[in-house]
Amino acid sequence: MKLNIQTAVSNKIVRKPAASKEAQRIFDKYLSSTLAKIDRSIADANGRYNTEGDSAYKIAKPSLNWKVVGKADSLENENVMVFLKVGIEKVIIDQETGATELKVPSSVLISVLEEMRSNIENLAEDRESQEARDFWELAIKQAKPKTTPKNGGTWAYDGGTDTYIVKQ
Repeated sequence: MKLNIQTAVSNKIVRKPAASKEAQRIFDKYLSSTLAKIDRSIADANGRYNTEGDSAYKIAKPSLNWKVVGKADSLENENVMVFLKVGIEKVIIDQETGATELKVPSSVLISVLEEMRSNIENLAEDRESQEARDFWELAIKQAKPKTTPKNGGTWAYDGGTDTYIVKQ
């Protein structure tokens, strides 16, 4: 038995071949992913500390750039550890001590995260600054593929395209 169901035939989903997409430049990719992490952390902080009544986050779950380290009787008295990651590596956020994490009161958490976001945004505006070059160097290190290339060879950073390519 054969059926020709016109509604299904005229509306069938046909898979299109994937368009070749240009590899995103490492600096831009890590800049946008770092900003996205900070935005998520700000949203988490607002959910925990700036929401009234029963809708505030009750459980102190860690966020992408901060975690509660000093539980207290009230949310205003909690202490949090803040940090910034580029890829999976924490960066120094206190140049005096070289610390990658700082304990701060929860009352200043959102201000700290907003300043962190502003500093990262500034890297895009002045890519020649020492901070931007340091960020870029760390991003290049983090972006190196962990697997070996399919056709042999090794991964090599290409400064012209700001991507990794296979070197035979």
